[in-house]
Amino acid sequence: MRSQKEMIAVFAGTTEGRQLCEYLVKQQRDIVGFVATEYGRALLDEETKKRVRVGRLTETEMEQVLKTESPSLVVDATHPYAMEVTQNIQTACTKLNLPYLRLKRKETKLEQDETTILVKSAKEAADWLLKKKGNVLLTIGSKEMEAFQILPDFTQRIYARILPMASMIAKWEQKGLTGRHLIGMQGPFSEQMNRTMIEEFQIQYLVTKESGATGGFIQKREAAKKTGCKLVVIERPQKEEGISLEELMKQLGGEDEENCNCWSWNGKLEDADCGSEGTNPAGTAFDWSKTSDRTVFSCIDCN
Repeated sequence: MRSQKEMIAVFAGTTEGRQLCEYLVKQQRDIVGFVATEYGRALLDEETKKRVRVGRLTETEMEQVLKTESPSLVVDATHPYAMEVTQNIQTACTKLNLPYLRLKRKETKLEQDETTILVKSAKEAADWLLKKKGNVLLTIGSKEMEAFQILPDFTQRIYARILPMASMIAKWEQKGLTGRHLIGMQGPFSEQMNRTMIEEFQIQYLVTKESGATGGFIQKREAAKKTGCKLVVIERPQKEEGISLEELMKQLGGEDEENCNCWSWNGKLEDADCGSEGTNPAGTAFDWSKTSDRTVFSCIDCN
């Protein structure tokens, strides 16, 4: 295994990010994790909590903390819709010449039809709902709910499922969502739970992001299909390259790479040779694959 002196920085804004942090701690890897809220930190096990910092970072703050920590690898495990955060992480890594990997959720193939409406943003979804009647269940997180305040009967039509954080609940109570219209629960939810909510609140439109199987999207889709509820899907903001949680765990601590010193590198393909300094100290053969504007070198022996 790699030296324990090599630190891994994980921006862990998702279930997979938390799972990765806990896995690396159990593997006795040196890590520093970042989450935006205390709630996100509270979901971690006790040992991992000690390695994770809380707070939203500006682009400047992110660059400064990475410069101070100087990790051997930066893993971006933020939400697929948190594009500004991802851009800030990528920018900081480029400036500091730090290795970067994007942990990517598998996408669900979708096609628009009579029961599935595809939109590009929360605003587009709200504009579409302006022309419709019927109750709406929002499952997109609290940040983008404001777009739906354009609905004249917002406080009567909207049922919002958000994280059970006192600050979030208080904010939306002040905006008029109270009682049954404000559901503070931690997901992801089963198909049956989604069906129960749709039926209980007589929901005709379920608004969601395409957050993948880990984010509970499949269960929402099936619940909508079986109840006759229309699914309004905010598509992912852009196509991303990256690797899955399983692949990343294998690279960072799997049994197959017990003696492997391969690493990932964020340089340009034409700028690097196999075995270049900081890339392949063990002299292992590499499989070269393009990831966005970066090149990821992964050890053939570990694939």
